[in-house]
Amino acid sequence: MRKILAIDDNNDNLLVYKTIIKRYYPNCTILTCQSGSEGIETAIKERPDTILLDIIMPGMDGFETSEKLKQEAKTKHIPIILVTAMRDDKKSRIKGLEIGADAFLSKPIEEEELIPQLNAMLRIKDAEDKLRKESEEKFQKIFEGAPLGIALINSADGQFLQMNSKYCEITGYSKEHLKKINWQSITHSDDIQQDLDQMKLLNTGEITDFTLEKRLTRPNGDYVWITLTVAKVDVQVKGDSCHLAMIEDITQRKNLTEALITAKEDAEKSDRIKSTFLASMSHELRTPLNAVIGFSELINENSSMEDILSFNDIINKSGNNLLALIEDLFDISLIETGDIRIESELFSIQSMLDEVQFIIKNEQLILGKEEIELKMYADFGNINPILNSDQNRIKQVLLNLLKNALKFTHWGSVEFGCHESIQNQIPMLKFFVIDSGIGIPPDKQELIFEVFRQVDESKTRIYGGTGLGLTICKRLINLLGGEIWVESEIGKGASFFFTIPIYVDDTKHINTNSTCQQKLSLKGKTILIAEDDASSYSYLVEILGREGAKCVHAKNGREAVNYCKTIEKIDLLLMDINMPVMNGYEATKQIKNIKPELPIIAQTAYAMSGDREKILSTGCDLYLSKPVGKKTLLDAINKCFNKNNQLTTVQ
Repeated sequence: MRKILAIDDNNDNLLVYKTIIKRYYPNCTILTCQSGSEGIETAIKERPDTILLDIIMPGMDGFETSEKLKQEAKTKHIPIILVTAMRDDKKSRIKGLEIGADAFLSKPIEEEELIPQLNAMLRIKDAEDKLRKESEEKFQKIFEGAPLGIALINSADGQFLQMNSKYCEITGYSKEHLKKINWQSITHSDDIQQDLDQMKLLNTGEITDFTLEKRLTRPNGDYVWITLTVAKVDVQVKGDSCHLAMIEDITQRKNLTEALITAKEDAEKSDRIKSTFLASMSHELRTPLNAVIGFSELINENSSMEDILSFNDIINKSGNNLLALIEDLFDISLIETGDIRIESELFSIQSMLDEVQFIIKNEQLILGKEEIELKMYADFGNINPILNSDQNRIKQVLLNLLKNALKFTHWGSVEFGCHESIQNQIPMLKFFVIDSGIGIPPDKQELIFEVFRQVDESKTRIYGGTGLGLTICKRLINLLGGEIWVESEIGKGASFFFTIPIYVDDTKHINTNSTCQQKLSLKGKTILIAEDDASSYSYLVEILGREGAKCVHAKNGREAVNYCKTIEKIDLLLMDINMPVMNGYEATKQIKNIKPELPIIAQTAYAMSGDREKILSTGCDLYLSKPVGKKTLLDAINKCFNKNNQLTTVQ
């Protein structure tokens, strides 16, 4: 139904308008007002199709009324016909057109002039409404289908007025929910202030738009990172002025950026650690090498026996330090690749502790720290003192912790031992090493278990070491099913603890007599040594010759095979694995076909993962990793000649 508004302070004029309009538009609603302010209020409320507006009125004249109607978003599209009493007043007509009036009528109003003007205005209104509807439909289609989240927000209070589906998808809220809240309600609390600051500048006209990154809180409590762009727009929704807000989900990009930053920081940290480790490794290698090379050069025909023995002692200690370093490197490499071997066996806990105490007392003498009191304490409680686990690995961890304790303790005591402990209803054996040394700062207590890390990583550190020991300890204890940790305060010493699980079959006992072997004499025994390195051969001859054995030298695997074919009496073969012409693997296979009962002890400097299995699979009876100590070598040979013992691997 059509609506026409007539504004005139003269009631007679209003009656004329109503009479004429009703005659031609009987179904039309005619609204009348007698002042400009009343007319504006009615126009905003009723939204008429056209307005008849008298120019000369008290208070607010037609020009001012027309201007206000054209400025108001809700009425600016309504055609206005100004009515003037002066038919030829060009100045008034020009002024009216400039402020937005669409047509003029002169008083007195004549029917033949009013109706065509109204028809024209109504056609204009219909055309504009149609265009506006098409435009709104097109805008709505673009608005709804946009790849960005778009919303119209009340510029005064931030209330959501209208939004597309993408905006709902990004925020996680429905349109119905968003229309009940404002943007502050879903903005992360840490990001609200920056948004408010920009909104203030936008509302005061200092800026026309802004872009920033912020977080929106979703209904489930998670948050999403977005890029937000807000701009002023000449649009009103239900009479409220709006800002246009566009958002894009950048969570994935943000996470990727943060991941790249973290990766960069980790890489830089890794480079620093590697540089520190290489510098440390250089120091740890060169120091004992300097002693080995330096003191060996000092030994000559003019050296006294006292000097020779003293130099030899230093060379031996330095060599052992080098060996310990190499073994640490092998251990960490095998642990990192998952190739470390854990071998469980029944053993006496007390006997192992006694052996550890003996070794550490010798270490005290070497370090010149005899004044530090060494205490051992063991309380097995209800635990069977026979444990089923890897004795060598537990001993390795204890020795490492104790050597560290001696290194960092300058006075007082070092105490170690074990006692019963229950963790998560599981019986455990809890070992401890407690010292009165320099202590470890709280922020470094996790770091020391990381590979290549130390409390003091500066070039001026005075204690040395590669930072591998505690890493190896942690990995080994984890492999054994336990945990390791430290409790410490600076200047008050450190207490290291680790647990070993106790299994049901630990109730078994071991026969300590079965481990004893009678040492057999090598006098009259012929031992074939397959070794291409002259120094290694000379070392073995020196040891075996002193025990009364006769040694035969094969420089490669082929010679060893030929000797086994031609020499009837060979009691034992020491086989190096890596040799020219024919390696130890192939030689062992051929010799076992010739002399299947001949004991063969393999020696190799390649003590890596899989070597043991590969060597034993060729027929070797025992396996030794170079360098081979005198005691280790003789124990292995003794096993081979002791027919009462099953041949096992010696490492």
